[in-house]
Amino acid sequence: MNAKYHSEPDYGQASAAAAGEIFQLAIESAGTLDPAKVRDALAAMDTETFFGRIKFGPTGQISSLDPPVFQLQGGKPVVIFPDYIKQAEFKFGVQ
Repeated sequence: MNAKYHSEPDYGQASAAAAGEIFQLAIESAGTLDPAKVRDALAAMDTETFFGRIKFGPTGQISSLDPPVFQLQGGKPVVIFPDYIKQAEFKFGVQ
C-alpha cells in the first residue's frame, strides 16, 4: 500500500472501509434497499469481517468492538487503546 499511495492506512480508514462492507452485507441480507429492512438486517447482524466481529446491541450501537482512544503524538493521531490495535503507548505531557 505504501509504495503505491505513499501512506499506510490507519484505523479511521479501515473502519470507514468496514462500514461500507457492513452496509453491503446488510443490503444483501435484506435483499432490498428498503431502509426498514436494511435496518433490521443490521440489527440482526453477527458476522466476521476483515475488521473483526460485527454485532450490534439493543440500542443500535456496535457491541463487538472496543472503540479506539486516540492521542496526538508528533502532530499525528495514534491509537493508544485497546491494546490489540494500539499503535503507541500513552505519553504524558504536551507533545
